[in-house]
Amino acid sequence: MDIKQLRYFVSIARHGSFSRASEHLRIAQPALSSQIAALEAQLKTQLLVRHSRGIVLTESGRILLPLANDIIERVEEAAHAVQAVGKAATFAVRFGLPTTMTGVVTMTLIDAFARRHPDIVLHIVEGMTGHLQKWLDQNDIDGAILYGKSASFRGRVSSIGRERLVVIGREAGPFGDRVAVSFAELANLPLVHTTRDHQLRRMIENYSADAQVPLSFTAEIDSLAQIRERLLSVSGYTILPESMSLDWQRHGLKSWAIVKPELKVEHHLMCSSRFARHVKAGLVLDLVTDVTRGLISSGRWPGAALGSDDSAGALILAESDPR
Repeated sequence: MDIKQLRYFVSIARHGSFSRASEHLRIAQPALSSQIAALEAQLKTQLLVRHSRGIVLTESGRILLPLANDIIERVEEAAHAVQAVGKAATFAVRFGLPTTMTGVVTMTLIDAFARRHPDIVLHIVEGMTGHLQKWLDQNDIDGAILYGKSASFRGRVSSIGRERLVVIGREAGPFGDRVAVSFAELANLPLVHTTRDHQLRRMIENYSADAQVPLSFTAEIDSLAQIRERLLSVSGYTILPESMSLDWQRHGLKSWAIVKPELKVEHHLMCSSRFARHVKAGLVLDLVTDVTRGLISSGRWPGAALGSDDSAGALILAESDPR
C-alpha cells in the first residue's frame, strides 16, 4: 500500500465525500478517485460506496480506517524524529484554548513556557470548542483544553478542574438585584447561545431534558463576541462559565449564579495520540497542567475549583446523562 493512497482514503472518510476531500487535499477529484480505485484493486476489496450525499464506508473500509490512521501517524513520527537530528532544539506546539478561557490562561501559559522551556515554542489557537475538537481529531492542533471528552477520541485525556456556569444578561429583567437563580427559573427565558456543534450547548440541553426544564434558544451564534453584542442590543440571556462573565460585566452586562443545582463543567486536557508519543509531550502536558491548576488553586481563575475542592452537591455537566 502507498502511504499517499492511505492519506487520501483517510481524508475521504473524514470529510464524508470525494469533493470535500479533494478541496482539502488540493488535488483534482478524478486523480483522487483513481488513487482510491488503485488502493481497492491492490487490496481486492471495495472500501467505500458513493451516494448522493457523499460516501459510506464498507465493512472493509471501517476496518482499514483506524489502521490507516495509525500507519500515517507512525510514518509522520518517524519523519519528525529523523528530521530533528542535527537541527536546532526548538520545538513548536499548537495548543487550543476555548474563547471562554483565553483571557485567564493564555499569557500565564506563554510566560511559563518562556521561563521553563525556552526551546518549546507555544502557538495558542483560540476557537469554539466544537472547532477545537475537530482540529484535534484531524491533528491540526497537538492538544487543547476542552469541556468534555468525546468517547471516540483516541488521544490522551486528563482532568484539570471544574468551573461554575452562570446566567448572563442585561441588568434590567426578571431577576432584578438577586445574585442567584435556580435552573428551573431559566425555563422559557430567551436564550442566545452557540449551535449544537459545540460542547457546552449540548451539555446544557442534555441537563435541560433530564431535569424537564424547557429552554428557549431564540438565536444561535457561533461567536462569543457577537453573542455579547446581541445581549447588549436585545433583551436576552446566555449561559457561560463564570470567568467569561467577569469580562462581560465591564461591557455593561450582569451575571447570576445558577443554584439548585449548581452547574459546573469539567475541563479536560487532551492531546492527539501522535503528539503523545513525542519525546517532549510529557514536558508540555505537565506544564499546562501545573499552570492551569495553579491558576485555579490561587483563585486567579474565577469560578473554577480543583476536583478535590469541589463544592458538595454540584452537578457536573457531561455530553450525555452522567447518572
